[in-house]
Amino acid sequence: MGDRPTITTLPAGGRYNVATLNSNFSTIRNKFDELIGRNGTGGSNNSASGNIDLNGNSLLNVGDVLNTSGAGFVSSVDYAEEWANKAEDSLVSAAAGGDQSDDYSSKHFSIKATAQVTLAAAQVTLATAQVTIATNYATKVNGAVTGSDFSSKAWAVGGTNVTTTGSRGAAKEWATTTGGAVDTSEYSSKEYAIGTTATSSKTYATKVDGAVTGSDFSSKAWAIGGTNVTTTGSRGAAKEWATSTGAAVDTSEYSAKEYAVGSTVAAGSSKEWALGGGGSFTEGTAITGSLYSARKYASDASTSATTAQAAALGWGAVTTITGSTTNLETTDARDYYIIDATSNPVTINLPAIGTTDGLIYGFQVHNVDNAISIVRDGTDRINGVAGNYSGLTAVGQVIHFISDEATPDNWLATIISQNATATATSEGVVELATDAETITGSVTNRALTPANLAATFPTIRQIPQNSKSAAYGIVLADAGKHIYHPGADTSARIWTLPANASIPIPIGSAITFVNDTSGGPITIAIASDVLVLAPDGTTGSRTLAANGIATCIKMTATRWMISGSGLT
Repeated sequence: MGDRPTITTLPAGGRYNVATLNSNFSTIRNKFDELIGRNGTGGSNNSASGNIDLNGNSLLNVGDVLNTSGAGFVSSVDYAEEWANKAEDSLVSAAAGGDQSDDYSSKHFSIKATAQVTLAAAQVTLATAQVTIATNYATKVNGAVTGSDFSSKAWAVGGTNVTTTGSRGAAKEWATTTGGAVDTSEYSSKEYAIGTTATSSKTYATKVDGAVTGSDFSSKAWAIGGTNVTTTGSRGAAKEWATSTGAAVDTSEYSAKEYAVGSTVAAGSSKEWALGGGGSFTEGTAITGSLYSARKYASDASTSATTAQAAALGWGAVTTITGSTTNLETTDARDYYIIDATSNPVTINLPAIGTTDGLIYGFQVHNVDNAISIVRDGTDRINGVAGNYSGLTAVGQVIHFISDEATPDNWLATIISQNATATATSEGVVELATDAETITGSVTNRALTPANLAATFPTIRQIPQNSKSAAYGIVLADAGKHIYHPGADTSARIWTLPANASIPIPIGSAITFVNDTSGGPITIAIASDVLVLAPDGTTGSRTLAANGIATCIKMTATRWMISGSGLT
């Protein structure tokens, strides 16, 4: 409201001044003009020049309150109320700005949202129940989930009414439980494999302290022996049947080894029938009754043949020497001796030649299991050597000793046998090598002839070839050869000289490298030693181009020198 009007107070009991009254009325009218008039007419009586303070009272009978743009506040409030509270499923009016299609009030959407929340809550409750069921089927171990259905965990690792329960049992139990049944009657894989409660694979594999069950024994017992298998009637382990000696395997039969090389079998072993009877396989010992070994019969036949042959050649007595020492006398001259060193070394002492010339003794070797020595007397010599003779090293050798009364006295020892092969340490027959054997060096116990040497000359003048179409490491056999790279191989290759520490090719060895027309470049490398290029003295790997030829010579243990054409 505006300020109060200033009114001139009329004096009491005085006369009323018209001008003063009019001035007061004019002042009151002007103050009313400053207020909002009810009829909306006259001057500016619809406009307030100040704030209206209703002092907590209401405006009554207000049609609307318009803003400066002419919009009514009351209708706007009504429309706002419609957007806020219009009934569910009722569209907001066009007057309130609704599109008459899908514009609904906040109340409508709130009710719908509440319904959705209620539905979601129901779904959550259902899902929670399903989670509980799923969790139980996954992890519950304190009994069934429902009826006779148990959880995955119970079936996997065990749980109430699953573990050690008839017709059930957890997977872990069926896999690993030992010491008892899983479902009160059957056992786990581990128990059947390595356990001791059930009849396990391990028991059938390794038990050696008796039967596994009934008369069934383990593989190990049948293989190497065990209680009631080893040395048991109608049984015996495989090892016994193969190797046992000195007694029967199953109380009546013997092992393969006993029948082969033993001495316990009454009928004799193979070795006894071959060599001789008894534990020492002695030639002169009977094997059974009056039967002897093949060696005994062969020896007797040989002795008989030798005796007959010696007699035919004019020898006197034929004597077999088996003792360790035999002393010959001059009166034994023209006797023939068969030397058998089966049981011990044999030493034969020759008599002193003295003044006796032409004494002759014959010796034939029957066995060389031990050493044979023919010993001279005093200062006598054997074949001009002041030493004893030990050249009888092969069965069948025949040697004659003839005395030569000379200065000094000397025994002429002459090999007579044709079946004794000469070696580097003993006399005998020497075979001649063939030309091919001479060229290849494939034999070491045959003599060369001038014809053999002549045949090797063309080969010696050649440089043998070793053709290679791949990477290659030089070997000892390549010394004196040329390594050939054919033109058909156009690929680059690496040929490597070995380190002396790995392949000690002799000093002075020469190797030639040839790279034919169109051949790929050859790298001549060296493992760890030194390769020197002549004449500039540089070291390291070298490259040989096509149509190139180079020769490499080993100068010291770890130093090679190479030169040639096409070599860089």
